[in-house]
Amino acid sequence: MNFTCPRCANPFLQRVPQDGRLERLLGRCFIYHFRCQICRHCFHAMRWGIRYDREPGDRRQYARRPVRFPATLASRFGEHEGRATELSLSGCSIAVFAPYGAGDELSIRLNVLDDKPPIEVDKAVVRTVSEGQLGMEFLALRDPEEARLRELMLALWVEGTKTGRGKG
Repeated sequence: MNFTCPRCANPFLQRVPQDGRLERLLGRCFIYHFRCQICRHCFHAMRWGIRYDREPGDRRQYARRPVRFPATLASRFGEHEGRATELSLSGCSIAVFAPYGAGDELSIRLNVLDDKPPIEVDKAVVRTVSEGQLGMEFLALRDPEEARLRELMLALWVEGTKTGRGKG
């Protein structure tokens, strides 16, 4: 069965964790909450006969895709070079050795392609810190930057589908 976003027709969807009594009740009727990983559209859909296992702890609404490109972080501590290791529409993981802690706000430049300008995230917050790896949430992107990020995410999802890593 083809299952795609009703807004953009992309098949790259993430089930949103059930939140509250109504969501759990709908789940018993095989109606689940999904979010498109490309256009951000959120919707309910019936998935007759399919049960989804609960994944405690992970509340992400956007699945991260593996990446490997340079990133520059800028904050009150100055600029630090790192490497983006995972990316989604709402955040990323960056390998960097810098004095950041959970709650620190900064800006990020993601140097995706040598021949194109970096994608600039005006404001991001550090959510997790673990062994030289920062888990970042994007708080503010200008519209052109978000459009470029969506194009990149679509390309990453399509590439993941070709290599067998596209299931979301």
